[in-house]
Amino acid sequence: MRDFASSVAAIVIAVMPLSSNASSRFVRVQTPQPDTLAIDESSIRKSDDVITFTYVLDVPAVAEGVSVPAGVKSNEVEMAIDCGRNTYSLLRIIAHTGPGATGNIATSYVVPAHERQIEAIPSKSTFAYLAAHVCGTQSK
Repeated sequence: MRDFASSVAAIVIAVMPLSSNASSRFVRVQTPQPDTLAIDESSIRKSDDVITFTYVLDVPAVAEGVSVPAGVKSNEVEMAIDCGRNTYSLLRIIAHTGPGATGNIATSYVVPAHERQIEAIPSKSTFAYLAAHVCGTQSK
């Protein structure tokens, strides 16, 4: 676990000012869900088995008390995946009011190092599809 945390810390320091910008190169990740999931391939950084990257997940925007979506919002997330251990850790989360990390920033949170949780990647989850993409991409 200490190796994972050290690798994540080294990568985060190296790429701290990451955000969606003109240099972003989003590639869609195939999932069985209808929500759009894409990885910014220009954000991928590798240290041993740990890969840090940014992804965007578009989800229906449902107003409180209403069952019909009123559009699409998105979450932009920076995370680390340990391909060897099949674990993940969230580093930064930004909620956008529009799809594809557009619109206003509704909220954002950088997870402090002492609060980061290293969790097993559940099968058939968003994290599993992301891991299949980045770990497969990096192993070629």
